[in-house]
Amino acid sequence: MTSKEIRMSMKLMAAVSVAAALAACSHITTTAPMASAGPQSPYVKAELAIDAYKNEPGCRGPSFQAATNAVNELSAEVARAGASTDPGATDLRLKHYVAAFDLGDTAKAKHCLDEAEAIYRGMLDQYPDLAYGHLHERSNAGLADVRQMRAQGAQAQ
Repeated sequence: MTSKEIRMSMKLMAAVSVAAALAACSHITTTAPMASAGPQSPYVKAELAIDAYKNEPGCRGPSFQAATNAVNELSAEVARAGASTDPGATDLRLKHYVAAFDLGDTAKAKHCLDEAEAIYRGMLDQYPDLAYGHLHERSNAGLADVRQMRAQGAQAQ
C-alpha cells in the first residue's frame, strides 16, 4: 500500500468514526456501504487534492481548485439526495462533511483565512436546519479560529 492509500484508508476509517458519533447524536443510520468511495468519486478526488494542497504554496493554486471542485460535486450530490434518511444519502453527507472540513482546516492551517472562512460559512449555508447543530458547532469553531488568527495577525502588524 502506498502512503496515499494508507492516508485515504485512515480518512475513511475516521469518516466511519464520525458517522458513528453523528448517528448517536442525530439518530441517523450508517449501515450502507461507502457508496461514493470509488477511485473517481468526488470524495476521493477531494481528499487527494487536499493532500496535494497541504504541500502547495499559496492559497488558490490548482490543488485548491481541484479540491474545491470535488467538494462542490459532493455538495451537488447531497442536494440531489435531499433530506433523505436513506443510508446512502447519510453516507454521502458524511463524506461531504469530512471533505469540506478537511479542506477548511487545511486552508486555515496554511493561513489562507479567506478560503477557510468561505468553506466554514458554506457549510452553515448548506446545512441551516437545526438537525445539523453538530455541523454548526464545528463551522462556528472554525470561524472563531479564523477571527482569532486575523486578530493576532493585526496585532503583529
